[in-house]
Amino acid sequence: MKNLLAVSIAVLLMAASASAGPYFADNFNDGVLDSAHWQSGGDGITEADGMLHMVRDGAGDYLRTVNTYSGDFRIDLDIRLNSIVWNDMFHGISLVNDVGHYGYGVSFGFAKYGKLYRAQHSGNSTSYSYGPVGSNNQYTWQHWTLEKIGSHLSILVDGAPVPAGWGNQWLEGTVPENLRISLPGLYNDGGSGGATSSDVDNFSIAVVPEPTSLLLLTAATAGLLRRRRS
Repeated sequence: MKNLLAVSIAVLLMAASASAGPYFADNFNDGVLDSAHWQSGGDGITEADGMLHMVRDGAGDYLRTVNTYSGDFRIDLDIRLNSIVWNDMFHGISLVNDVGHYGYGVSFGFAKYGKLYRAQHSGNSTSYSYGPVGSNNQYTWQHWTLEKIGSHLSILVDGAPVPAGWGNQWLEGTVPENLRISLPGLYNDGGSGGATSSDVDNFSIAVVPEPTSLLLLTAATAGLLRRRRS
């Protein structure tokens, strides 16, 4: 019985791993962008010093995933703002499809005056709202977690849920299926002529197991523990 339960757990873990497909983690520590996972353009996206450097002064500077993602998944990354220019609101991360001017989806990132923002893209229109002053202090690392469950996207900054404290108008966001992930996000400079810069480390995107798989794994683990105690 013990061996059977152990095998069952191993099979479930292998199945979860197999379902991961294009999901990956990147610590940006080898000095070369991994072309199996990333597409890049321009000269402002580089990997050095054990992290990703993003300097954007035009729409040609971008990094996006090779693969599209659907279903339930979670993104984690560490990010630090170095500098930002007026109107470069979409410097951060975008989860969008490629339909329309901005596509459909959500952008989350840095804005001027020390505020984070959330933008909801609906084809050729975008609605956005800002967090409190001081939510994106320069030169300070933040840990962002974005979790897509169905069409709903929830966001955490340093473990705290967003939009807590951001006002009732702030929404976590809704997203369609078949998304690509973009860093530094979508470009909307407006001709300010400056460069926006940030650093990223410890990026990962992982599948969120289906509830049925979690229940089976929990039941198998509980059974194994009971067997050990008897």
